[in-house]
Amino acid sequence: MEAKRYADLNQRLKKEQILFFLILSLSVWTLYQSYRKSYPQNIMVAPLAKNNGKQYFQAQPRNIFVEESFYSYWAGSQRDPFRRVYDRNRLPPLVLELPSLERFAGIIIPPLPAPSRIHWRSFPEKPFSPILVEGEIEVWKKAQTTSIEKGKLAQTLEKQVREQDYVQMTNSRSYQGKIIRETPQEVIISVQKGKEYSNYTLPMERISKIEHIISLEEICLQERKKASTQNIEKRITLAQAFGELNFPEMAIALFEECLKNNPKSLDIYLSLAQYYLSQLEYEKAYRVYLQAENRGLGQEDLWYPQARLQNQLGLLHLAQKTLRKCVDRTSWALRLQIEFELGQFSEMKKYLEQLANIYPNFPDFEYWRARLALQENQLEQCLLSCDKASQKKEFLPEIQNLKGVVFYLQGDLENAQAELKNAYEQGSSNAFFNLALVYAAGGALSRAQELLKQIVENKLYHPQSGQILATLAYITYQNNPSDNLETVQKLLQKSLQIDKNNLLAHYWQGEILRSGEDSNISQAYQAYRKALDVDFTFLQSLLRLAIVSSESRNYPDAIRYFQEALKRKDYLSPSEQAYIYSSLAWNFISQNNFTKVEEHLQKALKTDSKSVFTHKLLAYIFQQSGEHTRAISHLDKILIFAPEDIYTQKIRAKILENSQRVFWNDSFSRANGDQILRGWQEEEGFGVLLKLQNKKVLFTGQQVQAQPTQLSRTIEGKNFVRFSGEIENVYSVLLAQGIFISQANGKKGFYFGKNTEKKWAYAIATEEKWEWQELSSEEAALIKEGKNSYSLGIELGENNHIFLQVDGQEIAQLDKIRLSLDQAKKLKVGFFGLAPLGTLWQMTVDNARVIEKEKSSSR
Repeated sequence: MEAKRYADLNQRLKKEQILFFLILSLSVWTLYQSYRKSYPQNIMVAPLAKNNGKQYFQAQPRNIFVEESFYSYWAGSQRDPFRRVYDRNRLPPLVLELPSLERFAGIIIPPLPAPSRIHWRSFPEKPFSPILVEGEIEVWKKAQTTSIEKGKLAQTLEKQVREQDYVQMTNSRSYQGKIIRETPQEVIISVQKGKEYSNYTLPMERISKIEHIISLEEICLQERKKASTQNIEKRITLAQAFGELNFPEMAIALFEECLKNNPKSLDIYLSLAQYYLSQLEYEKAYRVYLQAENRGLGQEDLWYPQARLQNQLGLLHLAQKTLRKCVDRTSWALRLQIEFELGQFSEMKKYLEQLANIYPNFPDFEYWRARLALQENQLEQCLLSCDKASQKKEFLPEIQNLKGVVFYLQGDLENAQAELKNAYEQGSSNAFFNLALVYAAGGALSRAQELLKQIVENKLYHPQSGQILATLAYITYQNNPSDNLETVQKLLQKSLQIDKNNLLAHYWQGEILRSGEDSNISQAYQAYRKALDVDFTFLQSLLRLAIVSSESRNYPDAIRYFQEALKRKDYLSPSEQAYIYSSLAWNFISQNNFTKVEEHLQKALKTDSKSVFTHKLLAYIFQQSGEHTRAISHLDKILIFAPEDIYTQKIRAKILENSQRVFWNDSFSRANGDQILRGWQEEEGFGVLLKLQNKKVLFTGQQVQAQPTQLSRTIEGKNFVRFSGEIENVYSVLLAQGIFISQANGKKGFYFGKNTEKKWAYAIATEEKWEWQELSSEEAALIKEGKNSYSLGIELGENNHIFLQVDGQEIAQLDKIRLSLDQAKKLKVGFFGLAPLGTLWQMTVDNARVIEKEKSSSR
């Protein structure tokens, strides 16, 4: 029984042992996994985002090396906490400086006649070259007049006017003057001779004829009395004559009488409307045309003048509708003009094709072909049509103006100047304005301002007078921004008073508010919005709003504006399209949407393979994903297109340098002990001990010898680039502490940190000499004070120049220091502490990092 009980107990103990070991094993595994998860991930972290199998890295200033502000996170396999510290790893990819969002140049100021608003380009084909101003040019002084040419009847009536009395004697003698007295027996007449008057008494029996003074009004009244007996044609002619002789009441009364008696006579309506037009009373003339149409008198003779008046009144759609009823050849020129102004270019093309078949010698044909070609940006075709049209000389001034506009848009300012001067001298008022634009584009802003002022002062206004004032405002601002700001604002306000929907005025307000020292981005944004509200097809407002939104980090709105701009591809050159695609990619980078980034950059590259901005962004994202070779290839292409590009040169050098470096680090995160090990050498200054405490190296004790206590590690001198670490003064005011680099034999070294007076300093130490040199006040001012712990860095640059850094901020470059370290096969790097004799002190160090050049044998 006892044996059985003993066997059962033994079996139960074995089961408990097995269960204990299973639980113990599971606990160890759980602790290990927990340790791995909680282990400081200061070297490798999981990738921020994955798109299409590629890894991208967040472009933030945070980094694994405090002193390297351009380092990013590094993605890779999970860190092994038991890896040996001297294993070398590649540096993480550089966080490149994201290329600045490029700003396109200001728009080319639209000439007259202007191409489509959509095509006011922001990317000139070539930069404008300076232009020389030739000779003085004065604007024509044109006086507006309402006088009209007098007909034959009006001239006849004028001839009947007698300003003096006339007496004809029987003996053929005559007297002209003023009859003072007239009786049945005699006539007394006063005759002027020079300055004197003589009175003559003439017997009535010797007088054969007497004619009294008669005015033009009396003559017209006499003719008005006779009108009732005349036919309708003579009465219309007489009414026209009254109008020509400036008797409006008689003219209108006779016209109305004619209409009352002959309500369906189209000639009366046309004559009355023509009279109103001669008096610039357009609305009254238009009502007369409507009355005729309501009477059912619509025909070609009514429709064409009615359409012409509708065009003058700005009723373009009504004019277009009216002209479609016309079939006469004379209506075609007006039809083309209205279709052009309405932007009905497809209809205009059809009309030109019909004209080529119906009226092959139509005089306006090539002129309107040139206008259409200019509108569609077919500049060479426009010049060809201008050359053909100029042979007929009907529209020579306007043809020369068109040629000047084309040369201006092509950037050929010299030829533009010559054509526009000829056009102006031949009678094209538009050319005067365009010549001012040429001077402005060529840098002669004062002369451009002078010409525009002449147009304004002489009231040589066009229908685009608001545009002229807005252009004068902007050129005035460019000429002298600070002194002319008040004048510029007044001009823009006046421009908007003339036309509250003046697109250019709103746009220029945005440009002015956005530039200069007192820029106001919020108000500029509102001005661009107003310009866009006037015309949503105005591409430049969309682009400006997109850029302002991007710079304000309003990426969703920026993307929306750029996408709207892309909908106008027909009006965008390849370089413009590439710019917009790249700008979209720039905004998607800021949102970490790398799928969209690649998509838009590929479209940009396909559209314009020479876009520098596109290649910069491609280099950026390839570098961020660790594809250094592809990044370098795009930077090399930029240097072909733009060899002087500083950004590309700088970034290319950084990538090449970074790709040839490796590093190791030691965070001292291991069990406490008296010995540091792992390749570190302790050089104790007698009385001070080094040990691990709280996963840091602790220097502790009392200084009993005037030698620094050091913790160092030997490295290969020819490959060394940088050493850095973190230091904290735990106890002791009188403590010099920092990092150092020296020859392996310790005979000569460079020390950097704080001296015993807590001043930032460095020292070149030899076996015989140790002397601190404090940093200059300018250098020390770069360091943020108030921290008990800090990180330090030393880097050897070209020719062994030393670069000093604190918390990632470069403090000084010591060009004059020579340590002959390039000749040393081995170097020592590490930490040091030194206090006066008898001083009790403590300090800790952590996160030792060494960066080296990659060896030829390295992977």
